[in-house]
Amino acid sequence: MPTREEKKKISSKRWRDEHKIERAIYDKKFRDEDPLRYWCISSLTVHKRKGCDINITWQELKEIVKRAKFCSYCEEELDWNRKGTVYSKSPTIDRIYNERKIDQESIRIVCLRCNLIKGNEIGTKLKARLKKLIENVPE
Repeated sequence: MPTREEKKKISSKRWRDEHKIERAIYDKKFRDEDPLRYWCISSLTVHKRKGCDINITWQELKEIVKRAKFCSYCEEELDWNRKGTVYSKSPTIDRIYNERKIDQESIRIVCLRCNLIKGNEIGTKLKARLKKLIENVPE
């Protein structure tokens, strides 16, 4: 017999399946009205599903995001205008010390490429490694 939580998941999945079109219309409208808000809520939701302890509101994250014009590591300009598509200059949340908590002190906004390269390294090591790579690139 399914537990209460399992029943919730089943009914939630059923509802999502039955309302796909309405949800898609709502999501598009929501994303178009305030893309930064949409990005903040979506990013926090993804991290919460991964088991992170979220100690920041989407409004607080949005204030951080408003100041983030460039990647904290490679200093390339972040592209906030892709509306749902992801590529190397897409902004992502970087957990600086790779802890399972997200708050104003433990995150920075970086491009997807740097976040993928960083992996589980601590940010200062990555920045030093990137500087070495850049210095050794022939012109």
